[in-house]
Amino acid sequence: MVITSKKIFMLRILFATTFALFLVGSSSAVMQSKEWGKLTFNDKSFVVMLPEKPTVREYDEKTKGGQLHVINVSAYPNMSWAELTVRAITANFDEETDARLDHLCSALIKEFDTRIVSQTEINLAAYKGREVTAIGATKSLKAQAYVSGRKAFLVFATIPASSADTDQIDKFLNSFEINEKH
Repeated sequence: MVITSKKIFMLRILFATTFALFLVGSSSAVMQSKEWGKLTFNDKSFVVMLPEKPTVREYDEKTKGGQLHVINVSAYPNMSWAELTVRAITANFDEETDARLDHLCSALIKEFDTRIVSQTEINLAAYKGREVTAIGATKSLKAQAYVSGRKAFLVFATIPASSADTDQIDKFLNSFEINEKH
């Protein structure tokens, strides 16, 4: 058998494609089998399950009503798959609970350039809340917002718009607990 440069080239492409498919399949399997761990945030105000160590960012944000202090906790279990986030928000001003829920949900919808397809009133501990599902051209969003006094939590996940598997999203959202002592 004569091996020409064209055959070598085709074998290299075949090998590279096979190797790439192996890597993609392996990383998906690793991601699915990765154990989730419980995260208790530093101030112990909430507990949530995440598949990996999150990145944490704190910042202050000025709004029409006043100042917000935001703690953003995000995990990216597979950069192309999802973003799982909890935002603990403390306001330095009072606002009616439904109005604050409206503002929080509207800001999230705008941030991810999505539109609401469903919305349900929910509660967790002493917190009144709202669950929102939204879709956009490139992302889908499922979020829960909780408010009690000046304290609020946004718990949300974004996934590619084409993704149909929401089991991991529900696992994350359902794991969120608020420590009422904070």
